Amino acid sequence: MESENKTYELWFRLAYKKLIEAKKLKVALRPGARKCPAPKCANENEEAVIKIIITPGNEEKKILPVFDDFQAKVLIYKIISKPIKELSEADLKDCSPDCQKPGLVKYNLALIYNKEFNDDDIVSLVYFEYL
Repeated sequence: MESENKTYELWFRLAYKKLIEAKKLKVALRPGARKCPAPKCANENEEAVIKIIITPGNEEKKILPVFDDFQAKVLIYKIISKPIKELSEADLKDCSPDCQKPGLVKYNLALIYNKEFNDDDIVSLVYFEYL
């Protein structure tokens, strides 16, 4: 997803496209640590591109998703990583409506990544503004 010369990409499911077009979604919730030098990382104060997935891929089988033509440029200004159990409503207030409460985070991630998440799992909140 990223390399030294490639623009970081934030991928979202089609269900979130209208929120992104309206610039109402301002935080990407992602599993694991996402601040560099972690795998699949980004840096604060770095530009990124939002892409909309219309057909999910399969990372284990190295099948890439199919994307919609829509894209949005954003600036990542903050990345916070912490265990799910430490998330607050304030952390999540600019996420999608289906994960703005800490109790919904595990379910939201499980639906997207097709695996179970626990309270001790680390997640990252990637805060961005539209350019």
